Amino acid sequence: MANVISLAAHLQKRSAAEPIERLLPPKGTQLALPFSTPHSLVLVFADHFYHRRSFEAFVEHTHPQAIIDLRIAPRLDFVANTRALALRTLELDDINYLDVRGRFEQKAIPSLTWFSSLLSEVKIIFSALEISHRTILLFFDDSELLRRFSLELDRDYDVVVAEQRYIENVLADADQLQM
Repeated sequence: MANVISLAAHLQKRSAAEPIERLLPPKGTQLALPFSTPHSLVLVFADHFYHRRSFEAFVEHTHPQAIIDLRIAPRLDFVANTRALALRTLELDDINYLDVRGRFEQKAIPSLTWFSSLLSEVKIIFSALEISHRTILLFFDDSELLRRFSLELDRDYDVVVAEQRYIENVLADADQLQM
């Protein structure tokens, strides 16, 4: 057994010799992953936001980088009283807002390829967004479209569907923290 070297003893000597402060990053530093990660996507049926406080709590909880709106009628009354004020509020919170479906519907696309064209348009937007570890919210007003997007995007991305109960729990947690 003369040829066996104790690796554990060697590592203990090495780590004991180095101060702990040198091994740890400076306080308040966020560690970066050594590889790029796919965007974390949160799919939301937007009617689940009944009032501003529920949306504010959800934004505080998810810290979104962007909102991609795939609704036919993209109201933002749960953000602010007017659309202009809502867009300004999102801008101040450093959240990009993209009304994809409103822009997309103006194009003349045959109904057979409509979904695949919309999906590819959204994927192009994902690649155009800066690399960030913040979530991307996708708003829907059609539950079937939400389901289809969830199935398709789940193949390439980390997808979460935020059900109404989840949003209510986030709001309850936020309200409890304020007390």
